[in-house]
Amino acid sequence: MTPRRPLALVALLLAGCAAQQPVLYPTDRLVREDAAIRDEQVSECRQLADANVPSTLANETLRETAVGGGIGAASGVVGGAIFGSPGTGAAVGAASGATASLLNRLFRSSTPNPTYQSYVSTCLSDRGYRVVGWQ
Repeated sequence: MTPRRPLALVALLLAGCAAQQPVLYPTDRLVREDAAIRDEQVSECRQLADANVPSTLANETLRETAVGGGIGAASGVVGGAIFGSPGTGAAVGAASGATASLLNRLFRSSTPNPTYQSYVSTCLSDRGYRVVGWQ
């Protein structure tokens, strides 16, 4: 496997985490309006939120991966000491723990940051839409 494949997989999974969309209440405007226009308005509001609300997903993912690596290393030292190789056990445990934590974070359903949701909802409200939730 080339080094680019895992990076592409991580990027794809992160994109999937951010795939939640605002659910719009069927106001008169929404019913009369073309879906392409609505999608463009949602996209514009999301871009504004992306530019103005700091993302916490990357920081949370890094933190959880580091914690998992630390727990795995500590567990690996104990297991390695029992079998005569604490250094190897720590390395294997750290790698396993970090990988497990990273995959857990990436596959866990996550909702956008509440501030991000509020920003998009306010932007859409200013444009005549009503957001009732996120899915």
